[in-house]
Amino acid sequence: MLIAQSSFETLKAVAYLKKFCRHFAHKLATEFDDSHGHVDFPFGDCRLQSSENVLTVTVEAETEEALEKMQSVVAGHMERFAFRDEISLVWERQ
Repeated sequence: MLIAQSSFETLKAVAYLKKFCRHFAHKLATEFDDSHGHVDFPFGDCRLQSSENVLTVTVEAETEEALEKMQSVVAGHMERFAFRDEISLVWERQ
């Protein structure tokens, strides 16, 4: 399994976690609470964790192509949701 992770500081970590998960909940398997989230995409998994003022996003996929797609989809949505914070997800491979 290939894994990449990104974190960013924000006072709205819980709100962004919930917004991201709710956005996909109508069409994908999704679980979330105030501190953890999980979205099961057809091409990989996304896990979110909020702690203090940091949101950490971890994506997993079986192939390089699928991991790049996960990174693109997750970053695109999260950056739109958090546009006021002007975030940019920078991925680190695990």
